[in-house]
Amino acid sequence: QRQEAAAAAEAAQQRVEALKKAAAAAAAELEAMREEREKMRATFSSGVERLREQHRSTCREYHERVLKWKKAYDQVVAQATQLQARVAELKARPASAAATPPPAKAPARKTAPEGRREED
Repeated sequence: QRQEAAAAAEAAQQRVEALKKAAAAAAAELEAMREEREKMRATFSSGVERLREQHRSTCREYHERVLKWKKAYDQVVAQATQLQARVAELKARPASAAATPPPAKAPARKTAPEGRREED
């Protein structure tokens, strides 16, 4: 009976040792999983931050373009307004003033082609 008890105690001791080894392996695996999770979280966080910065940069560029286009549009509108005012001014002139031709430019002097002399 003592031998049976000793054998049972030895078997129990072996089971305890096996369970301790299994627990240590599980703890090591759990720690590795935690480290992996932290690494993934850090990678994800840096990726999110990178995407946020890209988004900010894209929005800034878009805003700058919109301001540039708005400035160009405002200039075109101002020019169109000036042209409309000028057209209205010209239409408002009396017919006699509109019929007078603009002052004539002095006629351009003709020159002889190269290699020939002009004859007087």
